[in-house]
Parts: sequence; C-alpha cells; structure tokens
Amino acid sequence: MATSAGGSKKRSKAERPTLGSASREVILIEIGPDRVKYYVLKAFLTHYSQYFNKSLNGPWKEAEDRKIALPDVEPTVFNIFVNWLYTQAMPKSRSAWFRVSELSWNPYETTKDLDLLMIKAYIFGDRFATPRFSQLVLDQFASHNICNGDTPWYSNIIYAYDNLSASNVMLKLLVDLHSHFWDVDHDDEKEPDGIQDQLPRAFLLSVMRKQTKMISDLEDKSAKEHLTACSYHEHATDEGRKECQKRIKDSQCIYCEENSASESDEDE
Repeated sequence: MATSAGGSKKRSKAERPTLGSASREVILIEIGPDRVKYYVLKAFLTHYSQYFNKSLNGPWKEAEDRKIALPDVEPTVFNIFVNWLYTQAMPKSRSAWFRVSELSWNPYETTKDLDLLMIKAYIFGDRFATPRFSQLVLDQFASHNICNGDTPWYSNIIYAYDNLSASNVMLKLLVDLHSHFWDVDHDDEKEPDGIQDQLPRAFLLSVMRKQTKMISDLEDKSAKEHLTACSYHEHATDEGRKECQKRIKDSQCIYCEENSASESDEDE
C-alpha cells in the first residue's frame, strides 16, 4: 500500500524524540537481584529498543504498571546502556568505561574486566533488540583488542558462547582475535587452572578452521587478512563497505564512521 508524503516513516528511520516530549513519561526499571531503581524516559527506551517498545506499548502488565524488573542484568551493564541512551555516545577510553559503568577498577585485571564488561554490554543489546547499541559496543571491543593485539581471555570466551547464538558475529570476532594474536605465553597469565578444558567445542573447531585458512593464505599475500572493526559490520550497500574500508585502510584502530558517526563522548 502506498504511503503519502506526509505519512509516518518506518520505525528504523523515525527521528529521535525531543527531550521535552520524552520527559513527560518515565518507566521504573529495577536492575539486578538488589532491584536497583532506574527511572528512564519511556520515549527513548521504545525508540531504540524493539523489546522495550513491545513491552511498554502492548497489552502487558509492564505497560500497565510502567515498571520492568530485570533481575539478571547487572547495574554496571545497564549504566553503559542508559548513558548511551541519553547521550548517543560510547565511552572512549578504558577509564571512561569504568567510570560510566561504575565498575570497580582492578589494576591487575583491567583488560579482563573491561573485555567482559563490553561482552556483557553487547549481549544486553542483542537480548533487548537494540542493534545500534550492540554495533557500537562491538566496534569498540574490536578496535580495542585489535589495536593492542590482545587475545580474549578464556573465561570471557566461555561466557560469550554461553550467552550468544552460534551464528553471532561477536563469536566470529573472538575466534579471529584468538587466531591472530594468541601465543603460548598467554596461557601463563592469570587464568584458572584447567580452564582450557572448558572451552566450547564450537570455538576450538572454528579456531582450527581459521588458522588453517591463515596458513594457506601465507602463500598468497593478496589474500592476507587485516582485522579492523569494519570486518564485523553488516553494510547496507557495497558502496558503504568500500567507503568504510577506505577510511580504515591506514589504521586498524579507527572506528567505522558509518556506524559510529554520532559518537561524541570525550576521551579521558
């Protein structure tokens, strides 16, 4: 059916609610087993999340009570989401991630804790149908690890495989990072004894396939893979992908502007 020029746009193209109009209705969201209370603007929740849009605009108890309980979500993760919801910006540094999330800083396990926080934030976006948020988290996780040549911690790999579908792009990224950057010294770091035995079979098989391909590509320099955040984007057009790849050609660390153009959070 045709739509008039003055008709409503599709949801994905809808304009962000103004702060004035959004301020007229708030939703109480209780997070974690301690039921930490967050009063969040309904208009922003329903604009960015299909999950919250259905829960708060349908014939459900949550819509009637204007309250949602998420006892299995951690406040540190929800803090990252709420900050993005209002600012449309992601933290730009390690210290900013810890500050915004209110996660305690452990100088001896900073990388492990930060990676797990990012993975949990990504899982939150995936679970609650907030694709824009998930993509920005994935961009930062990819760029952070690629820039530093970091191998994912085994415990974080296990957590991701336990909470994401087998085809999820985050799992592909974890396989790629391990295949490109792992060395034997990594196993001397502070991982629990025997944790290698707990690694998912699907992960190990994927690493085997990936490393086999990497070995065969050594003979063909044109096939050599250079990891960037763009490697894990789903571009709508070939032109968008080519423009993204052109921007990041000289730097593995730059974020994809097509997917992260609205980021404006200040660095620390």
